[in-house]
Amino acid sequence: MRARQLKAVRSRINAETAKAINTLLSQQGLPPAEHRLALLEAALPALKRQPRQASEDFLEVVLILSEAAHRISPFEVLLAQVLRDYLQLRLESSRGEPHGKQSLAKHRADVATTLAALAYFGNKGAPQAGEAAYAAGAQLLKLDVPP
Repeated sequence: MRARQLKAVRSRINAETAKAINTLLSQQGLPPAEHRLALLEAALPALKRQPRQASEDFLEVVLILSEAAHRISPFEVLLAQVLRDYLQLRLESSRGEPHGKQSLAKHRADVATTLAALAYFGNKGAPQAGEAAYAAGAQLLKLDVPP
């Protein structure tokens, strides 16, 4: 899968970067899933400092990687969504467009999907607990979208 992803982004990265990625993966492998969110959080300030074109290029690579994976875990789907949303928000804010002032009500479907994924995967093997977690979250957020 990783080879397919690297092949998909080769046109967007230079040979030196591709070599560095291969070297890093062969030496270190992928970070454990439980560390990926922390790594993303640590990387966000550096991404914010990048020039607009670099952010646009990076967003395109993230989209290509997500599409090329074909088989990614629900956690990786949510991680990619966080990264895409962050980059798109950063690009919109660099154009002077307002952000961060919309209510969750305008994004009910996205909120419900994220809440359902968190409730389900946070309570694997316990469907009733997952349903209860979703219901509690939906009530707290005043969602009327069914799971």
